[in-house]
Amino acid sequence: MNTYFKYAQVATDFSSLQNKCLPTNLDGITERNGHFLVIECKHGNEQPSGGQAWMLRAFGGVPKFTVLIVHCEHVEADEKRTRPFIPVSYSIVTADCIQLQVPTSIEDFRQRYQKWLDNSELGAKAFEQESKQWEA
Repeated sequence: MNTYFKYAQVATDFSSLQNKCLPTNLDGITERNGHFLVIECKHGNEQPSGGQAWMLRAFGGVPKFTVLIVHCEHVEADEKRTRPFIPVSYSIVTADCIQLQVPTSIEDFRQRYQKWLDNSELGAKAFEQESKQWEA
């Protein structure tokens, strides 16, 4: 399978800062027409740390930002230290909460992602609505 990632990303070890409060990262941000889709992937039983959850909720409160935690099937990293994107559920993150998980599949998520790309002003509605509601 072809991939857009010519060079695999390698995690940065911030332990040299010698502090209990270390930087966190995000797995993906897509911009379309001034709107942003933030994606944080969690594999298997992983959960966001307290600081990362606060950051995601803060982004979730910013106008024109849609924030998702995507729960993915756990797959061991390959020789490039990457894992395939195999979503099984996702949660929409707002300033107030991390919502309940919504079951998904790669086909469903791909359609929702494309709907968001085509109509980014929908924001989280691309991930809240049933696909049949898109026509309404």
